[in-house]
Amino acid sequence: MRLDISIGFFTEERRPDGTKEFVRQKPYSPGHAVFMSSEPLKVALVLEEPGLKRILPMDYPGFSRGRTFPAALNEKPRLPCVFVSPYGGERTTHLAALWDSIALSDREKEVVEALKIIDPEIMGVSMVGGAGPQQIRTAIVRSRKFAAPVPLRSFGDGLNRLFGIVLSLVNAKDGFLLIDEFENGIHYTVQLDVWKAIFRLAKLLNVQVFATSHSWDAVETFEKAATLNPEDGLHIRLTRKGEEVIPTLFHEKELAIATREHIEVR
Repeated sequence: MRLDISIGFFTEERRPDGTKEFVRQKPYSPGHAVFMSSEPLKVALVLEEPGLKRILPMDYPGFSRGRTFPAALNEKPRLPCVFVSPYGGERTTHLAALWDSIALSDREKEVVEALKIIDPEIMGVSMVGGAGPQQIRTAIVRSRKFAAPVPLRSFGDGLNRLFGIVLSLVNAKDGFLLIDEFENGIHYTVQLDVWKAIFRLAKLLNVQVFATSHSWDAVETFEKAATLNPEDGLHIRLTRKGEEVIPTLFHEKELAIATREHIEVR
């Protein structure tokens, strides 16, 4: 295996689909760090192996007027994998990075539409806050209920949990999304609509979703959503036998029978 490591200087630019990427800049004068670009320069560690390149921003207070470089500017890996914790309280910096990667793209609209599952009055979402590492960024929401934008956190745990799930999903395009304890913070009355949104976006963006749950409501609503999407859903029950973990697979029809007859599948 060959791995090349180097330091590079980059500017941030947008792709045609609205997402961000790093563009490497070359010095204007060989041997001197002088660049002609009018955009702020960002220094990053470049890791390269055959067929794969990762660009990792580095904290470097001497550049870009003392600003550090957020993880949102990382080049996407060949196979994205995004994790949603069971607590629903993803770090603000993490959510801000996910938001920056899809801001002003069509995927931003998908996030807003998903939030309407819980609150149909929502019209838009944005991230505000300082650019420095010590400045906290906050998600704000524009709603017909209020004259001015209000913090997303004021809408309750359910909407914040949904925001984290859908924002993670649209960032997992052509990759994987892992959701631990899907039902946490999401009321059972809207779980079916959330599953429907996950099925639709996963198919649209080519995302393989793995979600865990101990909730009967989550299993039942998953079954109903899976019935509407034949061949797209699979329920797997994991049981332990000694040191081994044994999977039992339930396809849509089998899961429908199990939920109708209240057969334990968790």
